[in-house]
Amino acid sequence: ANTLMGKKRLASYLLEKSDGDDIRCRQSAVSSLMGMNDFRNQIRIHGNQMTGESDRGKAFDRFFSSPIDFVRNRILQIIIRVVPALTLAALVLAFYGLSFSWFMGLFLLQLAVNLFYTKRNSAIFNLSRKSHRVLRVYSKIFEEIEHTEFNEKTLSSLRQQLFVQKRRSSYYIRKLAVLLEWFELRNSSIHFFVNNILFWDLNISSKIERWRSKVADNINDWFQVIGEFEVFCSFATLLFNNPEWTFPEILSDGPEQEFQLEGREIGHPLIEPTERVNNDIRMDQTGQIIIITGPNMAGKSTFLRTVGINMVLGLA
Repeated sequence: ANTLMGKKRLASYLLEKSDGDDIRCRQSAVSSLMGMNDFRNQIRIHGNQMTGESDRGKAFDRFFSSPIDFVRNRILQIIIRVVPALTLAALVLAFYGLSFSWFMGLFLLQLAVNLFYTKRNSAIFNLSRKSHRVLRVYSKIFEEIEHTEFNEKTLSSLRQQLFVQKRRSSYYIRKLAVLLEWFELRNSSIHFFVNNILFWDLNISSKIERWRSKVADNINDWFQVIGEFEVFCSFATLLFNNPEWTFPEILSDGPEQEFQLEGREIGHPLIEPTERVNNDIRMDQTGQIIIITGPNMAGKSTFLRTVGINMVLGLA
C-alpha cells in the first residue's frame, strides 16, 4: 500500500479482529484481483507518485470536519459577487472621467472584508499547499477503479460507492485540486491587488465550501474505497508472486466452537524457499498447550514466529 488510507487500512486488517464472513469476502476479492495485473500495476504506479501525503493527512481531516461558513452566509455571498463587479466598473470608468475615489473606496472595502476573514482563508490556504498535487494523484486512482468492471461482488460494491449525483468521484476530486491550485495565487506578487479587486480568496473559499457541501457525506467513503482496493491489490500481488501459497479455511464462529488451528507445510514468508524449513501444526481444542524443545539454533523461535505471522496473514 502506498497511500495514507491504504496503509491505515492494511494496518487495521493486520491488527484488528475480523469475523469469518468478512475474511471470506476479502479472500474472494483478492482472488479476483490476482489475475488483473494491469489494474494492480496502475494502482501501484499512481500510488508511488504520492509525495508529502502524510503531512497533508491531518490538514485534510481538519478541513473536512470544519464547519461550512461561507456558503450559509447569504449576505457575504452577495457581497463577494457584487462588489468585485462594481470595483472593476469603477476602475474602467475612472479612465472616462469618474472620480478615482470610487474605485479606491471599493478597493478599501474589499481590503477590510479580506482582513476580517484572513484567519479562515489562511486555514484553507494551508490545506492548498502541495495538496492539489496529492489530489490529482488520487483522482487518477479513482479513475482506474471507476473505469474497471469487476465481476466479484465485494469489488463491484466498493466501485459503486464512487458514483454520486450522476458524477464520478474522480470529477469532484479533480475539481477540488483545481480550486486549491487557484488558491496558490497567494504566493504571487500580484495577489494583493487581485484579492482586493476580485475578492479572490473569498470567492475561492466559497467555491471550495460549495464543493464540500455537495460531497461532505461521501468523501470519507471514497477514500476508504481507495484504502480497501490498495490492501486487496497488495495481497493479490503477494499471492501472484507466490502461487503456491493458499488461503486459510476459516471455521464458522459460534459460542460453542472449540479453538482449532491446523497448518500443513507452513513456513516463514521472509525466508527464501531454498533455505526455509516448513512444518505442520495442529491444535484442536481450547486450552491445548504445545511444548517445543530442541537445541540452540534449531529453529524453535523461527517456528513460533512462523505460526504467528501466518495466523496474522490468515485472519487479515
